[in-house]
Amino acid sequence: MNPISYYFELGLQHHRVGQVDEAERVYHAVLDGDPHHAPALHHLGVIAYQKGEHEAALKLIQKALLVQPDYAEAHSNVGLALIALKRPEDADKHFRRAIALTPDYAQAHFNLGVALDVQGKFEEAIESYTAALKLDPDYADAECNRAIASHALERFPDAIEGYTRALELAPHLTRLHIYLGSALSACGAYRDAIACFRKGIAEAPDDPAAHFCLAEVYTVTREFDTSNEHLRNAIMAMVAGGALKLPNVEPPRRHQSIGQFPQALHAAMRCLEAAGIEVFLTAGTLLGAIREGDFLPFDKDIDLGISSRVPMADIAQAMAADPDFETDWRPDDDGILYCWRWKNRIAIDFFRFYEEGNSVWYGLHRGGELMKWVHKPFELVDLDWLGMKVRIPANSEFFLEEVYGPDWRIPDPDCAQWACPNIEGGLPPICRNSAHADIFLALWHGYKKRAHHQCRQVLELNPDDLFFRQLLHEFENIEEETGTPPVRTAAENAIIERLSTIYSEESG
Repeated sequence: MNPISYYFELGLQHHRVGQVDEAERVYHAVLDGDPHHAPALHHLGVIAYQKGEHEAALKLIQKALLVQPDYAEAHSNVGLALIALKRPEDADKHFRRAIALTPDYAQAHFNLGVALDVQGKFEEAIESYTAALKLDPDYADAECNRAIASHALERFPDAIEGYTRALELAPHLTRLHIYLGSALSACGAYRDAIACFRKGIAEAPDDPAAHFCLAEVYTVTREFDTSNEHLRNAIMAMVAGGALKLPNVEPPRRHQSIGQFPQALHAAMRCLEAAGIEVFLTAGTLLGAIREGDFLPFDKDIDLGISSRVPMADIAQAMAADPDFETDWRPDDDGILYCWRWKNRIAIDFFRFYEEGNSVWYGLHRGGELMKWVHKPFELVDLDWLGMKVRIPANSEFFLEEVYGPDWRIPDPDCAQWACPNIEGGLPPICRNSAHADIFLALWHGYKKRAHHQCRQVLELNPDDLFFRQLLHEFENIEEETGTPPVRTAAENAIIERLSTIYSEESG
């Protein structure tokens, strides 16, 4: 064996046993003797990648490929550096080249799956992970990632099978208990999901995601006290992890094209007037009309009120006269909320108003529970608005103060549904549950000011809440903001986003 080959093999031996600094020294010695030694360049790039020096890794491995273009392992590893540098499309090409050079290269198939995953190409990613598993049936990471991709496509039975198999192959992948629990929950297997989440919590008691996922199941089963207990644990895990010390992230605001909202409302009013059905502006649409003279820039739909005496079938017949409107809701539903969509873009919600004693109320179902907004009885008057005549409550300012409080004239995009002062019961169980969840999600995403604001909103409704008083104290005694947000996997974020819908789900 010539000296260069001997030293390179020596470097590999050091590298295999984790003696990275010694391996690096030997690889440099090899390059001193042969500056174009492709394997030494490649392995120096691998060391740079392992140290998190991704730009340096890319340059070194690219040098190796200039010397030896058919170097399959180098193509695979340069792809990893490109993924780390957020260039998955470029990485994709190198992984495919590695596979073309060495079709039975299981890791290259796996790496290609990762690149496709990052691009959101889950179907193709599954094919790549499956190819890796055919070559190596015990490839735990491939089984794990295939399950996560199936989860992203909402193929929950496939995800459950994959997570179970991955945990058999690699019991140390304890994070998968949370993912498995999420898939089981999506299939309605709530007790099995609870067992999985509790395993995840036992392995990582301070993991906020595990507590949040467990809380979600108890919300679905309407065990709100238990759900809130785990949501509080999730929030405090975020606080203990330094979430309040991080710089605030401004949440993205809805900027739906409200320029088309007047067209949608015009079209709806034509249908309803032709049928002799009276509706009026309510909620966010009324707020926009009175305060802004326009729709709210951060609104997501059009809110109309209608007497509960009007049969839903009559609304359906009126709206069906315009082919631009469609709905998935059955007209014979005994619902309190009826939703139509104009040109498949803009939602129009019909809130049915019910007379009850000396009040009127409308509402929606959230988390399986009824939220009711209660008002004093009111008459309707005309308003000329955006080129049309609409009906509004006669004393709209009082109506809006009932819903949004005395500061309704001050724009507040972070005002939560559960924070309205005229919700029956002040802060009923479903609203308390939603408040906990919203504050956790705000902290999860780094929306610290929103979380702080919503904490205050809880205390305005329930000043004696000891947990939120303590949390407010934490907010108001934050030290200098430092640090960077935690790095979370795409799977974690996707699961949290999916689960968060349970707290905002609306149904009639």
